[in-house]
Formats: sequence, C-alpha cells, structure tokens
Amino acid sequence: ERASGVSEDESEKTRLLDDLVAAYDDAKEEEAQKAALQKKSLEDSEQVGHIIREEAMLSLGKRKKARDDEGSGRGGNSKVVRMMAMMHEQVKADMEFQRIKHANEMEERQKDRELFAQQIRHQQESMTALINLLVNKS
Repeated sequence: ERASGVSEDESEKTRLLDDLVAAYDDAKEEEAQKAALQKKSLEDSEQVGHIIREEAMLSLGKRKKARDDEGSGRGGNSKVVRMMAMMHEQVKADMEFQRIKHANEMEERQKDRELFAQQIRHQQESMTALINLLVNKS
C-alpha cells in the first residue's frame, strides 16, 4: 500500500483498463482511416474513368465531324470499336484491381480483429489474475 492509501493493485487495474480503452480507440480510428482511404481511392478511380470517357467522346466527335466534312465513307468504325474495346478493358482492369484490393483489405481487417480479440483475452486474463490476487489477499 502506498502513502496515499491506494493499493498498488488498484493502480495496475486502472492502467490495464486505460490500456484496453486506448487500444480500442486506436483500432476504431485506424478502421475509420482505412475506410476513408478506400473511399477516396474509389472516387479518384471513378473520376479518372469519367475524364477518360469524356476525352474519348470529344475526340470521337471531332473525328466524326472531320470525316463527315470530308465526305469520306471510309471505315472509321473500326477505330471506334477499338477505342471502346480499350475503354472496356481498362474498366475491367480497374474493377479487378478494386476487387483484389478489397479482398486484401478484408483479410487485413480480419487479422486486425483477431489480434484485437487476442489482446482483449490477454487483458481479461490479467484482470482475472488481479481479481484473484485481491480476493486471496482478503
């Protein structure tokens, strides 16, 4: 027992509870940051896709107008088909990347939850040992 009249065991208990609260707060904050980062990444990817599509459509419109002005009936459709195919492949690649990224993040979150659960179990065991020590002292 310390000079203040508070037992050392009570301080240990308080420290363990404070550590538990801090670990929980840190985990929640980290999860919120990951969610915000994922949302921003998805928004950025969508924005780039919109820009590429707009540029392609503008370019396509200019080419079509130039072709119509020339009166040429040549097969420019193959260029359009190739452009659309390239855009489709880009979208598919972006979606696959997002799918893999999401799967990796889910796996990482699962590992974080398991680690957090293990830490909580350890702290609960410590608390149980502390309580048993207090009960046995009485």
